[in-house]
Amino acid sequence: MPGVRYGPDITDDAAQILDFVRDAQARMRKGLKLSKRDQGRYDAFRDIADKVFGVGNKRFDKGQFGDLAVMAQYGGSRSRSKIAKSWRTGGQMKKSVTQEFIDRGTPGGRKAGSTKTPSDAWYVGRTNPKRLREATARAQRRMNRNGATFGKTKIAPRSTKPDNFLAQVDKLNITKARTGSSDIVNRPRGTTSVRKPGAPIRPPLPKSAARAQQRERAKTGTKKARELAEKGKTGGKRKK
Repeated sequence: MPGVRYGPDITDDAAQILDFVRDAQARMRKGLKLSKRDQGRYDAFRDIADKVFGVGNKRFDKGQFGDLAVMAQYGGSRSRSKIAKSWRTGGQMKKSVTQEFIDRGTPGGRKAGSTKTPSDAWYVGRTNPKRLREATARAQRRMNRNGATFGKTKIAPRSTKPDNFLAQVDKLNITKARTGSSDIVNRPRGTTSVRKPGAPIRPPLPKSAARAQQRERAKTGTKKARELAEKGKTGGKRKK
């Protein structure tokens, strides 16, 4: 459902990118030189800002961040990141971690959460207002046009569609867990495991969930094939 989002997403990536870049730029303005590692991260984020968030290099270097700054406001526990609640009961919306990550890789397969607590690990929902949805749609179109690269992961141009955008962003694994992070809305509930600092904030997809994701993709592909076949049988007039 468009009004609720679950688990780490591009807003959390935007927030962590912006935190790092603003700190790095403040150091550079003081005449300090970035370490080799930090310079590498800065350059990678500069590229992501251009290809995905639409922030050109000149604007980026001036500290003008456009959609990157807009989306960062909704990441983690930031000012515009709000817990989603049911309009009927007022209870917090929840969704199984496994189900969410299966859905992210299944075209048209997103399932709604509920106020019921899942039996396995789960995420609390966050609101997904119109301003954020519009910024996300722009990011998806840019990523589809330009592709994206982060570390050893490359997303090919023309491979990012609205249905798989979340899964494509997940592959980049930009956001890492931080010591003392207050972004608790992105931590799976109902589990005692805690992501170590420096580890990706997104949990690895269990093998059972990965297989379920593959089955859903195959099912979706089969359904589309049947629909196309039916259209062929009952389609428009044949050309003489």
